[in-house]
Amino acid sequence: MRRRALLATLGGALVLLVAGVAIGRPYLTKQRDYPASVPQPPSVVAIHLVAMKPRQVICLHDAVMDTHSQRALFQVETYGKPTVPLRFTLTGEGYRAAVNVPASSYKDEAIINLPVPAATRSSGPA
Repeated sequence: MRRRALLATLGGALVLLVAGVAIGRPYLTKQRDYPASVPQPPSVVAIHLVAMKPRQVICLHDAVMDTHSQRALFQVETYGKPTVPLRFTLTGEGYRAAVNVPASSYKDEAIINLPVPAATRSSGPA
């Protein structure tokens, strides 16, 4: 009787171990993006939308980029219209990166996640 109880306990422990590995392994091995710096939280009061015309340039001031920044994330709202190709450019003191965003690579209201080269030194608002 003791032997059966021991085998049942070991079998249960083995099942828990296998289940733990099956559930935990994908979480531990999944590639994730971590923000290198977060200068301020998103606005909770208002979001200001900027209507753009073709070939119009919009500048965002007080952005921060450090030596670990390798992705640029932003959101585009087309109000149900078809997406269009975009040109995303980052410039700063001693830094310039430009990425073409094909219209087929994003959807209305989607967050666009672009790879950009890391800066050689941190920069941003003082």
